Amino acid sequence: MPNDETKTLKAYSLLGHYRIVKKLGAGGMGEVYLAEDTKLDRRAVLKILPEDLANDAERMRRFVQEAKSASALNHPNIITIYEIGETDDTHFIATEYIEGETLHSRLKSEPMNLKSVLDTAIQIASALQAAHSAGIVHRDIKPENVMIRPDGLVKVLDFGIAKLTEKKPEAIDAEAATAIKAGTSPGMIIGTASYMSPEQARGKEVDARSDIFSFGVVLYEMITGKRAFDGETAMDVIGAILHKEPSPLSETEIPKELRRIVEKSLRKDREERYQTTKDLRIDLKDIRQELEFQNKLERTAAPNREEAKTQILEIPTTADVTASESGTMHATSSAEYVVGEIKNHKLGFAVGVVVLLATLGFGYWFFTKQRDNSLAALNVPRAVDAPKPASKLYWQMTEAERVVFIRERARHIQTLIGDEPTEFDDEELRAIKVEIDRYVEKKDSLSQKPFEEGLRVIYGRASQYAPLVIRAYEARQVPSALGLYQAMIESEYNDCPTHPHPTGPVGLFRFSRKMAVIYGLTPKDYCSVEKQSNAAAHHMSDLISDFGEEKSSWTLALFSFDQGGDKVREYLRQLRGRGVAERSFWAIFRHGQNLQPPLLPDGKQYVPRFFAAAIIGETPEVFELSTLPLSTLSGKGK
Repeated sequence: MPNDETKTLKAYSLLGHYRIVKKLGAGGMGEVYLAEDTKLDRRAVLKILPEDLANDAERMRRFVQEAKSASALNHPNIITIYEIGETDDTHFIATEYIEGETLHSRLKSEPMNLKSVLDTAIQIASALQAAHSAGIVHRDIKPENVMIRPDGLVKVLDFGIAKLTEKKPEAIDAEAATAIKAGTSPGMIIGTASYMSPEQARGKEVDARSDIFSFGVVLYEMITGKRAFDGETAMDVIGAILHKEPSPLSETEIPKELRRIVEKSLRKDREERYQTTKDLRIDLKDIRQELEFQNKLERTAAPNREEAKTQILEIPTTADVTASESGTMHATSSAEYVVGEIKNHKLGFAVGVVVLLATLGFGYWFFTKQRDNSLAALNVPRAVDAPKPASKLYWQMTEAERVVFIRERARHIQTLIGDEPTEFDDEELRAIKVEIDRYVEKKDSLSQKPFEEGLRVIYGRASQYAPLVIRAYEARQVPSALGLYQAMIESEYNDCPTHPHPTGPVGLFRFSRKMAVIYGLTPKDYCSVEKQSNAAAHHMSDLISDFGEEKSSWTLALFSFDQGGDKVREYLRQLRGRGVAERSFWAIFRHGQNLQPPLLPDGKQYVPRFFAAAIIGETPEVFELSTLPLSTLSGKGK
């Protein structure tokens, strides 16, 4: 709280070009006023630093740091900083004025339903993801620092104790410890301490995972209306954070997956929490999308019986639904349906159905025949021969030349993985090119950190592992090119991460712990390239059995490796319902935003990333790599 020496500003007085409207309150960094910006004719919030603290170099540094940290961010869920100012020896920071209420007020006034909880949580996580990506740790996530506008938009406020992540742990430790001690002031510590992470409460170095813990506490409170950690004194609260678990969430009121997210966010050991806010946000969005999808299904799954019978009579299909006199519904084939109609003296209708089906069948045959004849007349091959060697390095090509190169090589990759070559449209080629360009950007990187290494290092390692991968996939009669470039996009051929996360994906093919068990991988196998390759080939073989021997089945199996077979089959089912006959990943790619749940950007780019990795690995000379095409290395290596 500001001390008694703080100069109170009167209504309608001027501070620079700001006219004071009223005092809004006071916080640890100073008094807060609502003001009007007379230059830009807009409302603003002014945070004033008390005079005695303005003369304190350290407090002044923190004040300026707040503004610099926050103004470095440009995100719809983060408060906008207008300026840092000084007028008549008064230091202030001006921010946007947000109409609405704090999350703290919302929780006090009424319980939040599940939809509101998820919407609010996803927006907070989005703000934190942006901050963490910029190297900023908020350090004070709590309901008082979250505003909710009437339209539902969430704003994260007050980077009052946030600071740009520094490389000197001792400085961070000292500040964190000071924050704990300073927080023992009555009326301040309880609100702050209840949302601290264990490492913050101990005065240790904090990072993004500390914000994730605080976020978990806020999420718990949104769900239950109660604090996860509470007590009569600040020390009681800190003791609970360090040594106790919050009361278990109800198993009947919220989804199991949401309980898992809360529990994972609140792990005492930060190594066991979410390691990035991005992963946390993705999991929350997945839950919301799944709930929206379920709600939509529930609304449409049971139309009234009369409407259902009308629809059935109008559009008979290969699984027509009829209703008996008792109202019970059962599925019959089209042939059974026609026979039934004849028995019911509806011969005209039945004959019409037969004629319609015959016409459609003949039309499909005629169209296919004409298409094949046209291709033959144009001398267009149905399979793609290996394209001619490129005459330039990739970065020497013009944009148009790169597109032609990618089109030719992508069609060749289709033959390598067992799919029938197709024509790629502009959007699909751009998606592949984006991934190639991302790899090329770090071609000269000297970093030794996973996922930051240069292409020479990555593909040099790949050439050592290629023979093991090829043998494993060929043993399962799975195209070896799938395994070669799955390993690239999953782990960049990092067989055993230096610091594997205790609950995260493992090995060359980034198996989840659950999937590892299913395919016989034990912890001692996580760093075995041979056993990982055998398990991945087995998994791919199982996936392809779900899609059959069709022209795009291998790409669908590859996509399922990332998204899960059930999700991919559901996408295909929805496409059929929309009249999309094409049964391929690229059909899902084009319609992904209209499916439920919508195809997320990272999932949408999984297969294009595979094609990019394969194009590089199969034309190493174009990217100045001193290795042979990976698919030719079956006789050498470890």
